Amino acid sequence: FRRCKKNLLNILENDHANYSTVNNAYSAYTRALNEIKEKTLELLKDGEYNLYCKFIDEIQEEEEEELNIRYESYLLNCQNNSIEKKEMLNNSPKENLEGS
Repeated sequence: FRRCKKNLLNILENDHANYSTVNNAYSAYTRALNEIKEKTLELLKDGEYNLYCKFIDEIQEEEEEELNIRYESYLLNCQNNSIEKKEMLNNSPKENLEGS
């Protein structure tokens, strides 16, 4: 989980990361998070409350919030870039093929 989180943070800090790389890293991060949640529920059923508290503490770290903010910012940036490209294509001058 920590490795996936660190990897995703590193990728999001890179301005040249492509969507596929970010998406794969985010998917790995969410899979690891879901696995931890499932294992934590099993531990709770077995009465291991101390491990549950450690998990909750780790999830609530400021770094976790920062990661979510960076990922959302990345997605918004991708969306804005896509809109700008479409606008540029729609506003570009068209060649008049009849006169050539």
